[in-house]
Amino acid sequence: MILHNMNFDVNNIIIRQLTIHDVASLLTLEKKAWPLDVQASEEILYDRISTFKEGAFGAFLDDLMIGAATSQIIRYHDNEMLRSWESLTKRGWISKTHDSGGNCIHFVSVGIHPQYRNYSIAKQLNEARLQLAKNLNLDYALTDTRLPGLKQFLSEDSSRDASTYIEKIIEGKIIEPVVSMYLHLGFHPLGLIFNCMNSDIESLSFGLAMLKNIG
Repeated sequence: MILHNMNFDVNNIIIRQLTIHDVASLLTLEKKAWPLDVQASEEILYDRISTFKEGAFGAFLDDLMIGAATSQIIRYHDNEMLRSWESLTKRGWISKTHDSGGNCIHFVSVGIHPQYRNYSIAKQLNEARLQLAKNLNLDYALTDTRLPGLKQFLSEDSSRDASTYIEKIIEGKIIEPVVSMYLHLGFHPLGLIFNCMNSDIESLSFGLAMLKNIG
């Protein structure tokens, strides 16, 4: 992939909804943004956009896709049992789980090209999804965040556990950029989920469920 000059103006980034014509670019981004064990296939990406294109957003610099996010609508009730990402999405195939009559936008995925991180692109994509939820009069936004620093954290001390890792993130003693971003967007942690995404080696298959009340 030919990259733009990294002295780009962030004000030139365009956020727009995706269509099925963006699947090829989305697949290219997927391979850059995610470890191999959690990459979605072209068929799954097509499934996500064709099922709920209104909840699929891309970040573009000229004609280059540098970030993307996909979503679905589900039913959520306060204090319900936490469900894994794999359960909520049927392992990524949202055509099997999307419920247009639901009350909650579920953030299925967000990925940023490695050379364009730390420019608040993921925040812009998430703000677009939150605005969509408001426009649709939904009650909640739900996400299951990866914990890519967890494996390293536990390997350094056998007495540590995943709950301690989350506590230190919330206290600001550990910087986990994804969790921190959602906290700043007004999400609050619901709890750890084991086997959230079984193929996620960096997170040891753990995820953190986070919820935001819309309105």
